[in-house]
Amino acid sequence: MKRRALTYSLISATACLLLVAGLLTWWNTNFLGPDTFCDGALARSDVEAALEGKGRVTESASPDPSSYALRCEVARSSRFIDSPQPEFKVAFDPLSGAAVFQSRVWQSRGGMSLAREGLPAGATDRRAWLLLPSSCWKKIPARSAAIPFVTTELKEGSARPQALLRITQLAAQRVMERAGCPETPASPEAAVDAAPAPEKKKETDPQRVCGIPGFTLPKEVLLPGSVELGTERTTSAKGKARLCELHLRGKNHPGVTLSISDNKDVVAAVQKEDPAITLGETEILTCSDGELYVGLWANDSYKDAFLDNAAKGRSPRSDVFDDLVTTLATSQAEARGWQGCGS
Repeated sequence: MKRRALTYSLISATACLLLVAGLLTWWNTNFLGPDTFCDGALARSDVEAALEGKGRVTESASPDPSSYALRCEVARSSRFIDSPQPEFKVAFDPLSGAAVFQSRVWQSRGGMSLAREGLPAGATDRRAWLLLPSSCWKKIPARSAAIPFVTTELKEGSARPQALLRITQLAAQRVMERAGCPETPASPEAAVDAAPAPEKKKETDPQRVCGIPGFTLPKEVLLPGSVELGTERTTSAKGKARLCELHLRGKNHPGVTLSISDNKDVVAAVQKEDPAITLGETEILTCSDGELYVGLWANDSYKDAFLDNAAKGRSPRSDVFDDLVTTLATSQAEARGWQGCGS
């Protein structure tokens, strides 16, 4: 009897251990999990790369297979182990044309990795965006002045920008195929490989602001004693767009972000924007060689500095911003050797 009882105890203990091991495997790995997510748009390897850590990957919101509209949420969760539990949402997202260059949502733009192949796109360690081509816009109904983007947002933790960018490019491919767009994005592998990391933050050279030869700030941009030159961070000059963050010295860290692009879809998106809801300053320079978008977005601290100095008879803030955008646009056209320019 004792031997039989011992045997039953061992069997029971072994079964319990196997059950616990099985549950831990199920909770903390992707054993027997799905191979694709978001209606087949994303492979498991791509999702796992974007959701760093250990745990099981599950889809909490799925897109309608019959629609081009995409909204998908995927999370990594674990139990009884110390690991991040991140979640991302990738979605078809109609935005204003310059939103990714000027909206508060997309701050830290100088830290973006911008694609220099394929469609205009960029990513930080928390967010990614992709502008669908103008050939697609009529295929996808949207509210007036809204432009179709695909965006990815990481809700917890951080990830490699290239991993979030790849998720966004794969999702965009699905949107374009469902919408019947006449063109498809370039290979996500090639586009991700061609999204270099931004430059490191460095002191601003007053004769070469944002690393642009000959570009100097109009004197009204700085306020002696309140706002002075500081450091800057720029994206690669080889991207579909170029972004430069000026971290100025002053109360509450005043800052300005400048954006530049001669990509035809970026220019067309900004031109479609409703001036009444424009978030920052924009200018489209039309030259015989092409069109150039230049934009400016200033943070609240920088704007407040101008309000504090309003009583001192300085130039109105709007005039200063217009002058800065025009100076940048002119310097960029000259650097490209473009002729016959006018806004």
